[in-house]
Amino acid sequence: MLNHKKKQGMSRGLGIGLGLSLSLLLAGCGGESAESLLASAKTHIEKQDGKAAVIQLKNALQKNSSLAEARFLLGQLLVESGDFVGGGVELSKAAELGFPPDRVAPWAARSLLGQQLYSKLISQYASTVLRSPSGMADLQVSLGTAYAALGKKQEAAAAAEASLEAKAAYPEALLLKARLAMADRNAETALALIEQVIAAEPAKADAWHLKGDLLIVQPASRDAAQAAYLEAIKHNKNDIAARGAVISVLLSKKDLPGAQAQLDALKALAPKHPQTAFYGAVVAMEQGELKAAHEQIQAALRLTPDNARALYVAGGIEYRRGNLPQAEAHLQKALKLASGHRGVRLLLAQVQLRGGDFSKAQSVLQPLVEAQPPVPEALALMAESQLHLGDMSKAEALFAQASKLNPQDAKSRTALALTQVVKGRTDQGLDELRAIAASDTGVSADLALISTHLRKKEYESALKALEGLERKQAGKPSNANLRGRIELMRGNRDAARKAFDAALAIDPSYYPAVAGLVSMDLQDKKGAEAEARFGKLLQKDANNMQAQLGLVALKAQLGASKDELAELLKKAVKSNPSEAPPRLALIRLEQARGQHKQALNHAQEAVAALPENIEVLDALGQVQLNSGDFNQASSTYNRLVALQPDSPVPHLRLADVYMRRDDRPAATQSVKKALSIRPDYPLAQRAMFGLELMAGRFPEARSIVKTMQRQRPNEALAYVLEGDLEQAQKNPGAAAAAYRAALAKGPAPEVAVKLHALLASTGKAGDAAAFEADWRKQQPNDVAFVLYLGDRALARNDHAAAEQRYKDALLLQPENALALNNLAWLKNRSGKAEALELAEKANKLAPGQPPFMDTLAEVYATQGNVAKAIDVQKAAVALDPERHLHRFHLAKYYASAGRKAEAREELRRLAALGDKFSAQAEVKKLMDTL
Repeated sequence: MLNHKKKQGMSRGLGIGLGLSLSLLLAGCGGESAESLLASAKTHIEKQDGKAAVIQLKNALQKNSSLAEARFLLGQLLVESGDFVGGGVELSKAAELGFPPDRVAPWAARSLLGQQLYSKLISQYASTVLRSPSGMADLQVSLGTAYAALGKKQEAAAAAEASLEAKAAYPEALLLKARLAMADRNAETALALIEQVIAAEPAKADAWHLKGDLLIVQPASRDAAQAAYLEAIKHNKNDIAARGAVISVLLSKKDLPGAQAQLDALKALAPKHPQTAFYGAVVAMEQGELKAAHEQIQAALRLTPDNARALYVAGGIEYRRGNLPQAEAHLQKALKLASGHRGVRLLLAQVQLRGGDFSKAQSVLQPLVEAQPPVPEALALMAESQLHLGDMSKAEALFAQASKLNPQDAKSRTALALTQVVKGRTDQGLDELRAIAASDTGVSADLALISTHLRKKEYESALKALEGLERKQAGKPSNANLRGRIELMRGNRDAARKAFDAALAIDPSYYPAVAGLVSMDLQDKKGAEAEARFGKLLQKDANNMQAQLGLVALKAQLGASKDELAELLKKAVKSNPSEAPPRLALIRLEQARGQHKQALNHAQEAVAALPENIEVLDALGQVQLNSGDFNQASSTYNRLVALQPDSPVPHLRLADVYMRRDDRPAATQSVKKALSIRPDYPLAQRAMFGLELMAGRFPEARSIVKTMQRQRPNEALAYVLEGDLEQAQKNPGAAAAAYRAALAKGPAPEVAVKLHALLASTGKAGDAAAFEADWRKQQPNDVAFVLYLGDRALARNDHAAAEQRYKDALLLQPENALALNNLAWLKNRSGKAEALELAEKANKLAPGQPPFMDTLAEVYATQGNVAKAIDVQKAAVALDPERHLHRFHLAKYYASAGRKAEAREELRRLAALGDKFSAQAEVKKLMDTL
């Protein structure tokens, strides 16, 4: 997208201010005719005296409102001055009065351009043909600028060429081509085009301005950029954007007096212009005058409420004032308007980190972390969020990654010190971190020092490092919260509670501290107290989204019904209609309990409210895909492609759709598109590997594996895929070796399962047993592996072994619903009364899960309570009507209860399925008994 800083319009002719004087107002009170006033206005325009011209035109229109040329000239002047709406109104009236389209259309297009109504401009003028070559050239430049703003680079380039065809060497077309080159980061071509225009027209203010825009992005060229902007002002004293750019350059050089002088000149030129208020806010903020900055930016937003730059500055001002909710509101709106703005994302993440919303901060930072190359500042902020969430290893890795990108920055020096720690030179790295923390006013080194000590379980040293952070950031609840987390890690629960309470004393609405205390309450089996904490927070702030979602998660753990959870989430959606997380949680909940229609309705409502939210659109696509509506899912993911042209993810989503349609060629093309965007994207590589494997193209699959191993030699994924490839080629020995190589990169339960299953199924029972014993010794808390062992024993009808494995799993996780359910099923089959208690507990822990309900109904039926069995089984079938075996069980319970008509009805439904239900023999057998 092109960066148009000239908010007063695409200035390509008149450069006239609109200030009014008493003498000019009085001049219109005489008895001159409308025609003579129009002639006077033209004279003022020729002299570049817009102040007088506007007055005379308005006076002329008071005498004769049907004077078409006066309407046109007034509209032209208003557009040139930045009043795009007012100018557009006058130009529309001129057109209605029959003023020549060749003259009106170019300026009407500029009016729409200034209002950022790009799609409207294109739909209205894309097919327009003007007889005037100059008018056509001008119109094509406006169209090209609109196309570029919408990211349609090819159409923009075509419009620039069309403009040059209409009028050779047309300066505005050359400048448009320069802007397109700048957008493609082709500075050399852009500069050559700009210099071509300046050589032909040395007084061309727009060319000098654009030269400044080109040079200002290069820190070494800022003086040259300032000179170019000053040259633009020399040739067009009313170039407000150029004056603003000079202010920006001066501020970057810490020249506050110079910036203030330029601001004073801007105020004299255009005291009521939104850019004047905008730069007034920026200068005041840099001077530390936050009250004045706030007042100025509010004035700018009243004039341009949807200006992303103004919202960005407003967010920064509110952040400095400590008004985090308002700062976040401004920045969220700015991000919606300019999703690719790096500064907005970084500042929004800082606001969210300061407010304790670490997960939201990570979501905001993710595109910058995943960029190629990643943004160093984003890596540092992501590291900070990981530290606060307690993942010290990820925090260190992110800090270290930043050092390779910007080794001179203090944060990068911090990262470099961390790499010393990673390489085993711990003392050297820690000394460097302490030195940076002591000398730098920033906090990256302090945070890295804390995370390093925590990873090494040096809790006393971590607390000492935290004291240094607290001296730099006195009175921040995040520091008290971090102290609470450290105290928890070292087992000092009383000190942890005291620290969390201290954080809430600073900010009673600080969610992470509330969450920390709630977690402790749950561990202490004090569910009511935990719930009361969220209630207290919601009393103070009824619309606190984090607290609402936290309450939902808590109630789910305490066994609340899915209906209750759904109502809570609907309330959260209603009170936070512009937020995605509550909507996404509601969609996931409805999907989890089999309410696909409800999930689809909620997803559609979410998209209507947040039409460009990537996560919401993705959720809608997933619901459509799971519902079998492949056409709609494809349409949704194509919208994602348009919104994320540089992301491989939407193409992978489309590949999923094609695979569900069994259209492998189309799926392959989508995966290839993903890889063309990001050749080293692991998910795309894995998808292509899977396609090659299914097609039996083993050499191609192996090539992908070897490429991944070269790219990421320390990661396990490529070795897992190699094992899968060897299995497909029936090379169990090589497959086992690959899986072992993957496990050598780091423990992974799913790989352990793969290796054990391979050994057990290929006659290597001894090796499988040895691996099982070794793995359980190394990973004694791996519940997933133990559950797998139970399932494997169950599959070979070794009920005794399966029962023992599920008991082992419950020793590790007493509230594991899956282990409880499976154990209940086994106990019921062996006639043990304790099956009921186990099944009821599983359903309480994971309510609304049809498989668990099926087990509970079976236990009720076995123990003679058929009425309850029917009630539970009916509910299970209602939640997931496509689980036909559950319907068969319901029919059996009806038959057992003597409710033959209802049993026959269910059996008829099953019989109608034909081959879609494999137990038709059992259906017929039961039907015959009725």
